Amino acid sequence: TISGKLELNDDPGEVLRVLSLTAPIRFRASETGFSLCSAQNARKEHDNNPNRMPMENHDPS
Repeated sequence: TISGKLELNDDPGEVLRVLSLTAPIRFRASETGFSLCSAQNARKEHDNNPNRMPMENHDPS
């Protein structure tokens, strides 16, 4: 179990990166914000895309 609080001054990208290491989510940053999806959907949609954004928690299996 992980618990804690989100500090309003925390970098949103870093928060999402840590969450993606502990939960089945993927995220993508853009100029307008962040896009989130489940890791299951991300694998289906993006694994075969040569232009996909590399993810630190990417599991090719």
